Amino acid sequence: MRGLLEGMGYEVISSEANHDVKLQNDQIDNMVSQGIKGLLVVAEDGDAVVTSVDKAADAGVKVIAYDRLIKTSKIAAYMSFDNVEVGRQQALGVMTAMGLPGSTEWTKDNPMKVVQLADSTTDNNATLFTKGQTEILQPYVDKGTIEIIAQQGVENWDPANALKLMENLLTAANNDVDAVVASNDGTALGALQAMKAQGLAGKTPISGQDATADGSNSIVKGELTGSILKDIRLLSPLAIDVVDKLL
Repeated sequence: MRGLLEGMGYEVISSEANHDVKLQNDQIDNMVSQGIKGLLVVAEDGDAVVTSVDKAADAGVKVIAYDRLIKTSKIAAYMSFDNVEVGRQQALGVMTAMGLPGSTEWTKDNPMKVVQLADSTTDNNATLFTKGQTEILQPYVDKGTIEIIAQQGVENWDPANALKLMENLLTAANNDVDAVVASNDGTALGALQAMKAQGLAGKTPISGQDATADGSNSIVKGELTGSILKDIRLLSPLAIDVVDKLL
């Protein structure tokens, strides 16, 4: 993005909030005080960032919500991938690995026990991923061939939080978990640490997202089942084109 903007003659300043909601608001306020004209925001918290984004918009700044929705009507544009479809593909990948549709192993008397790691409540994308996942899983739930034994969010998409959560879920289920629909590579890899300790890694399918280096490595090792690539080479140029046109 920086390269594209600078190639068009723009001066670019950037900041990283490292999951600190207050810091992101402060960074945006600071940028506005420096006289910025356009602002691309990957919101840490789509509700909390409204405070600074509204002030920026009121100051005449064109604000673009990039990949994550910012919940205010004052943004100039919002762009992301089809995140419901991302969720569908995550669930489809896991179901395919479990032999569905077609397998006769899973019945009302022997339902597949599935965990959904729904991820951060501060990111609207997580809601959309869960929606897509549920669209695929619900028909099986309605038939009684799948039982969702847990649908839990993972705070801040943090692998350490996913590890602790999965440890607790495995203990509660006495390790009787057949499949895990996780919403990104980080949380999947955290959950896989807990699963590996119980001999389930590579046996219990689990989904991911972002096609990270660690996630792709895990696929090669036969642990992570699959990951959804959201190619930023498609989204970034679109965002820059929109910023340029707005300005």
